[in-house]
Amino acid sequence: MCRRVYSARVPESPGGVELVGQNRSINITWKAPSVKNGVVVRYRIHVRMIAPEYPLPRLFAPLEEFNETVVLRDEVNLDDSRSGDGVEFQHSVGNLNPFTLYTVQVAAATGAGFGAYTEPEEVVTLPDVSNVTASFRIDSIVGPELNKEYESVVSFSWELPCGLHGRLTRFVGTMHGIRDQDPLSPHALVWEVSVGENEEIQDTYGYVDNRLKPEYNYTVSISVEVGNVTERSPEAMLQFESPAGIPSINHTEEWFNVNVLDAPNPTNTARIVLGNITLTADIGSIRYMALLISERQCQLDPEPRTDFINTSGATQWPNVSDWYRANNMRCVEQYQTTPKFWNPMQRTTRAVVGPIEYVVGKESCDKGQEYCNGPLKPGTEYALIVRIFSRSGYTDSELQMFRTDSLIKVGLIVSAVIACLLLAFIGGLVVVWRKQRLLLPAQQAGRAPTEEPADIPLKSFPNQYDELFQSNREKVSKEFQAINYFSDFALQETVSFQSARENDRKNRYVNILPYDSNRVLLDSYEDEEDGDGANDYINASFIEGYKYQREYIATQGPKQETCYDFWRMVLQYEIESIVMLTQPIDHDKNKCCQYYPRFNQYNDFGDLRVKCTQELNLSLYYKRLFLVSKGNLTKAVFHYHFLDWPDHSCPASTTDLIKFSKIVRAERKSYAIPLVVHCSAGVGRTGTFIALDIILQRMQQEKKINVYDTVKRLRRQRVKMVQTLDQYTFLYQCCLEYVSKSNRKKPKTSSIEVIRRDDKSKPPYPDVILEVGEQQQQVVVGNGGKPLFNIKFPKSVNSGLGTVTSFAPSDIEGDK
Repeated sequence: MCRRVYSARVPESPGGVELVGQNRSINITWKAPSVKNGVVVRYRIHVRMIAPEYPLPRLFAPLEEFNETVVLRDEVNLDDSRSGDGVEFQHSVGNLNPFTLYTVQVAAATGAGFGAYTEPEEVVTLPDVSNVTASFRIDSIVGPELNKEYESVVSFSWELPCGLHGRLTRFVGTMHGIRDQDPLSPHALVWEVSVGENEEIQDTYGYVDNRLKPEYNYTVSISVEVGNVTERSPEAMLQFESPAGIPSINHTEEWFNVNVLDAPNPTNTARIVLGNITLTADIGSIRYMALLISERQCQLDPEPRTDFINTSGATQWPNVSDWYRANNMRCVEQYQTTPKFWNPMQRTTRAVVGPIEYVVGKESCDKGQEYCNGPLKPGTEYALIVRIFSRSGYTDSELQMFRTDSLIKVGLIVSAVIACLLLAFIGGLVVVWRKQRLLLPAQQAGRAPTEEPADIPLKSFPNQYDELFQSNREKVSKEFQAINYFSDFALQETVSFQSARENDRKNRYVNILPYDSNRVLLDSYEDEEDGDGANDYINASFIEGYKYQREYIATQGPKQETCYDFWRMVLQYEIESIVMLTQPIDHDKNKCCQYYPRFNQYNDFGDLRVKCTQELNLSLYYKRLFLVSKGNLTKAVFHYHFLDWPDHSCPASTTDLIKFSKIVRAERKSYAIPLVVHCSAGVGRTGTFIALDIILQRMQQEKKINVYDTVKRLRRQRVKMVQTLDQYTFLYQCCLEYVSKSNRKKPKTSSIEVIRRDDKSKPPYPDVILEVGEQQQQVVVGNGGKPLFNIKFPKSVNSGLGTVTSFAPSDIEGDK
């Protein structure tokens, strides 16, 4: 019997193929063939990459092709295969590329073999995080420019990532800057480069930023963002340092001075004191300094310069002569007396603080020695420039002139001694010997005078005055030199608290500091933050008066950062009167900030408010009334502003200052409450005013005069009180004026103030007289004896305000 055998046939293509793309895989589902022609025992899946949906950089190789066939045997359940149509199968293909087009085909197989593949189905995988940006680099750093505000521009560029993995939307960058010398003041910047949906993708992108700050170490990062992906790419990073700015010095601040007399040898050396430099803008850090000296009178003074030192990537020191070359010329041209790359701010220890001192001319120089600090010429006028360097460039200070002492020949000294001996023999050894001791300068004697000037009775003063001012005021000059000697060498007082770093900025001048023993202490509060109100320092000193221990407070003119401290002091010590002896700006120099408001205005300083409720122009001076408030506390303070007293000089008239002093004293309610007196430094004009007030009291009470002893007592309490010989001489002239009975009459008791209006833009008015009533708190304003209107002071100001008496300068007349 024969058996008939039928040949097996392959199955048809599977049906219902569906594809779901993930970011790096494809999920495939399909159904068994409708015509199996047997039992389906396995499936074959073919996956082929067509192309990425994002652009590839031209310089990068194309993506590796993906063409893979997967045979599924173990995954096929024979029972399901026999069950007929409708059975769904699923498989996932991984390790694919994001945001890329793929095609997928599926074929089924029976024991007879594989049937036909399905038609290719397309699918795009989902986008994913981009690869890191390629070739991130700095193209250029430009700036700063001379004589312009700081601006430095950095340019970046980068290449498109080789694997963008999605539709490019933007590049996000950050810059985080840290300055080595100020790590607590970082500088953070964020920037981005956006790419529109229809914008053509470029191979290279760039960004330019002009927001840099000088001398910061910046760390720059950039990442890529693609559409529909929340996470950005890993960051590409680089670092760079921004250029320093070109220094620009604030010339209204006095931050250095020259003193020949304090130098080791005044004939060929000079002592330079450098303080805190005030720059007009942030430039980074001051890297170097140089002192430049040039002779005057025989050539034009050099012009201050500003220039670059780092144009080629390396520091190029400016071309300037050295001492040896300059001093071999007939007229000493400008030369550098400090070493190259001199940086005096690099202290050896952190404990060294305070001003920087440099003595010019203290070295002996040999030929070929670069930038030697050789000696100056005796009796020669020089111009000094301080050159300030940053890493980018330098700028010069304004010129400051000084003159070395003349060299005294030995023959002249011998002749002078012989002449003095002959005069002593003729005129009497004792008298001439005593005079010679007075004429001998304290600096040449090397010690303080053994006999100090005695008290002078008022009746004897005119004759003594003539003797003191003989020979071009020789004796007065020697007295003042003796006081300076006492201050510089004999006086043992300490100044330490101002040396704390946080107090450095509170001092207007580096060499004017209060003594520890009598400095004014401010209350400090635990709840206050660190800053102006947090410590007890102010550059102010208690000064002993004629009768009272703390009759005065001598202080510097407030700086912008010390106004709050000044008004704290006024409230704390219940100050009733302030005497101001300077103008805010004197000879284009900032001498004192505008720490007070003008009429009918107010200023806030922290939790303090100062309001000006009265301002009167009384010819010699302005008189103002301030209400100083803190919380529920309000204090009335009178302000006497003397108008015409230049710095380091004297008023034009002794009579004017005597009148002003007597007015202030007559209007004080209590001498036990300190009178605050200030000029700019709080020593020259301030010391002269206080000394005059004490001298006038002693003349009235004891009928005696001793200017020397008064000034010496002041020097024990604050440095440089009565600062110049002219001011010291002026005190003697005031005494002569008083003794000559031109200023001994006491102030009248009439309560009169004369106001002169200085506003030329308004129509002229007659002088207005304010009469303060003794029994009521009001002011009657009249013209020619006819009342015009009344001004009433609020009772909350001061319960005793109605009894305050004011005097115009015309009310203080001398005896005729």
